[in-house]
Amino acid sequence: MARISAQGPAQAQTDITRIAAADVSHRYGATVALADVALSIRDGESVAIMGPSGSGKSTLLHILAGIVRPDAGTVMLRTSRGTVDVATMKDRERSALRLTEFGFVFQQGMLIPELTAAENVALPLLLNGARRAEAAHTAENLLDELGLHGISGRRIGQLSGGQAQRVAIARARATQAQVIFADEPTGALDSRTATDVLGALLAATAERGRSLVVGTHDERVAARCDRVVRLRDGRIDSDEAPR
Repeated sequence: MARISAQGPAQAQTDITRIAAADVSHRYGATVALADVALSIRDGESVAIMGPSGSGKSTLLHILAGIVRPDAGTVMLRTSRGTVDVATMKDRERSALRLTEFGFVFQQGMLIPELTAAENVALPLLLNGARRAEAAHTAENLLDELGLHGISGRRIGQLSGGQAQRVAIARARATQAQVIFADEPTGALDSRTATDVLGALLAATAERGRSLVVGTHDERVAARCDRVVRLRDGRIDSDEAPR
């Protein structure tokens, strides 16, 4: 498997804010998951969100990505069509937003096992109205760029964990999404494969000034991001460059 390296923090980083969350709070019943959280993410910036179980890490990631609607607060997202508040959008609007503005890489990839690697990558393009031949061509090119030449016709169950995660990265890159969210993207991988996958993920986001938000328990993952945001008991405990 070809190894893809990254230079660490994204070199395309700017001072232009892509996402700005303010006063974000959320509960699950009587349990406070987040309490008045404020966080901004710039174009081209890679941000690791860390914290122990129950700290609110996954909830914050899902709220920023429009998967979960917060109980209170705003999540302002700058898009090509203007700035929108993700927190107040209707479910259908947030679903459309996730298809066009965001890319996703999860711990288990969340790929469709009945589809081939290329079909998984082409799917968001097809859902956005691309022609089948154009989507297939783009998918093949993305897989090749990620060192996956020759596996486009394999189904997900025929791939290694590292290969499957690279397919997920290719799928996240397929659209013009400017923010990629990754939830424990290396959690199920051995250390060498995790290094390769993280390098591919950082390179995929830095190339076009995309922002990367990673939820992780792995200090090695956090060390390669521009910023590390640590949560404790639903609040931001620290927000700084990695040591």
